[in-house]
This record gives sequence, structure tokens and C-alpha cells, in this order.
Amino acid sequence: MKCVACVHPAIPPCFILTLLLFHGHAPAQAAPAEFPGGGLMKLAALQTAKAELGVYTLSCAVEGAGTCTASPPEVPHGGVSEITVTPAYGWHVAGVTDSAEGAKSGSYTTGPVHENRIITASFAVNTHQITCIAEGEGTCSASPETVIVGETSEITVIPGEGWHVAGVTDSIEGEKGGGYTTGQVFEDRTVRAVFEKDVYTVTFVVTGGGVCGANPPLVEHGGVTEITLTPAAGGHVDSVAGLDRAAAVEGPGVTGDGQTAYTVSGVRGNLVVSVVFHAAHSNLSAWIEGDSQVTIGGNSTRTFDVGYSGAGGPVSFQWHADTGGGMAVLAGENGETLCLEAACEGDSGVYYCAVSDDWKTVDTAPVTLTVLPQVPAAGIPGLTLLGATVTVLGVVRRRVFAG
Repeated sequence: MKCVACVHPAIPPCFILTLLLFHGHAPAQAAPAEFPGGGLMKLAALQTAKAELGVYTLSCAVEGAGTCTASPPEVPHGGVSEITVTPAYGWHVAGVTDSAEGAKSGSYTTGPVHENRIITASFAVNTHQITCIAEGEGTCSASPETVIVGETSEITVIPGEGWHVAGVTDSIEGEKGGGYTTGQVFEDRTVRAVFEKDVYTVTFVVTGGGVCGANPPLVEHGGVTEITLTPAAGGHVDSVAGLDRAAAVEGPGVTGDGQTAYTVSGVRGNLVVSVVFHAAHSNLSAWIEGDSQVTIGGNSTRTFDVGYSGAGGPVSFQWHADTGGGMAVLAGENGETLCLEAACEGDSGVYYCAVSDDWKTVDTAPVTLTVLPQVPAAGIPGLTLLGATVTVLGVVRRRVFAG
């Protein structure tokens, strides 16, 4: 056996004794001795001594969370060792470097060992990527985009001007209503945000006789719609408000003839268009259908109907009567027909109707009603015949509208 003390005279006898025991040799006596320089110098000296005897040490160094072991950690000259590199949960092997063999990808078996070596294992925490995709006008972002395993990310979804969020889908968590905070992240994921253009309505508030239309009636943000205003025959457009959402007709983005046709461009909200139509003139005339002199029997029913033409707008009615106390308004009688049920002598008198449109009021020619007194039962057939004669000779009611 080679004499270690001769090769390394600085090594004290106690270390020589240790090496001899390592190889199964023990001298009869060994005097204790102190090694100058402390523990690190002792370890270095021991490794050097072992190397001189053909035994090498494999040391593992770890960076990050994980373990690195050599089995065996001490290898005779030419022997091999199994290096096991194991990351902690949520971490992965970033790199392994053998001081003798260079870079390794993970656990491995060394080649023949001829020197002491250090194996450095580096570990990095796992991360996952969040990819945001936006369809339409708007933004979708994740903060952070690269997420440490088990942590969360803030997803922000913002539509562009004139757009709204139509839907958000997380490839892991499913449908979302908008921006949100993810659950714990354990794998890569994709967030897809879909944006759609805002759509606005065109609504008309109409006064007077006429028809309004919008083409199209539903307008996308920034789009164009054609407004058409058609007054009733002989009428005209008196005023228009709301085309620019500010009560002015010829505002920004509004062109037209100022009367019946407008083009509204760059629409950025719902349009409520107020239109007032008026007839250019009124030729309203009215009359009571039938004879101007009417006689009926007592306790019978009589109706009077109004006909009219040339109205310059909506028409209203009010009946009047003079039954002996002067001409007066018949309260509640505002229809085209006046019905007198179970008439008596007190209903005899003069009747007429006042008919009004947007421009004027005209009175019908009056009708004189005579109600005969009731007669004994023997006279009833005669009155019945008279009522039948009046009904047969009556003129059928008719109405004539302007235009």
C-alpha cells in the first residue's frame, strides 16, 4: 500500500488512520492529532487523501426547490454513480451540470469516475401562459400573462367606442360575462372576447296626419339611415326635432330637403324623432243624414248620424239641442251618432252637431224632431206604421274622408 504520509507529509496521523480503516487496515496504534485550519480544510484534505487512494466524492448542489442525490456519493476509481434529480411540486428541472461531464437534462448515470466532481441541479417554478384573443373592436388582456402555477390572473375586457361585449369564453372555466379574476392556474389557457357593434333604434312621435319611416329602422353605430316623412294629402310637415339627438333639424351628420326627406349619418345613439304634420287648408263640411224634419211616436228610439268631408286632420264631435229652454250642449254626446231611446214629448226640439278638425269647426244644418204623445193601445198599430215609414224613407248614413 502506498504511504499517504509520504505523498502528503502535511496530513496528520489521525487522517492516515481513518483512511486505513476505510480500506480495512488498522495500525496497532495511532496518536491523536489536530488538523490546522478547521472543518473545511479537513474535508478538502480528506477528499484529496481519498482521491490519492482512488476514491472520489460526488457532491450535489441545488438551486431552487428540489433534490439532487448521488448513489453512491463516494465512488472508487473507474466506478459510476446514479444521479437523481427531483423537482418539488410546482417546479421543474431548469438544468443540470456535471463538473466533469458538462450539461445534463435531468437524472443520469455518470461515466467512469476518475476525479471528485460537483453536480449542480437548478430548478425553476412552473408557469403557465394566458393568451387573450379579441374579435371585433375592443381589447382583452391578462395581468399577468405568465402565471406561476396555482396563482390567479386578472382578465380585463374593454369594448371599443360604439361596441359592446357579446361574450367572453375561458378555455378552462367556460363562459364569462366580461372581465373577471381566474381561478388557480394549473395549465395554459386561452380567453376569447367577442365584441359586436351597438345597434340603435329610430322611433317617431307623430302629431297630425302623416306617415314616418326609417330605412333601416335599426342602425349600427356610426351607420346611416334614411328618414322619410309623408304628410296626408294636402298637408305639410310643420316641424321636425330629434334627428341629431339635440332637437335641431340641420345638425351635424343630417342632410335633407328640410321637409320630407333626411339622411342621418354617423348615428351614435337611439333616435327619437318628433314630427308635427298640418294640413295646408281645411275644406271641412258636415251634415246630419236623413230629413231635416222627423216625427216619431212616443216611447220609441231615434238615431241621428253625422256625415262629413274635407277634414284637415283628426275630427271631433259635439251634439247640441234646444228642447224648449234654449240651445245647449248635450253633455257626453261626442260621437258621430246621437241615439234617443224611449223618446218622449219633452225630447221634441232642434238638434245639430258641431264638427271640428285641426283648423276649424263647422255646424251641421239643424234637424227638427217631433215626438208625438203616446196614444191608447188601439192607436198603437197606427204609430207602428208611422215608425216603419220613417225608417224606410231614412237616408243611409255615409262618411267621406279628406284626401
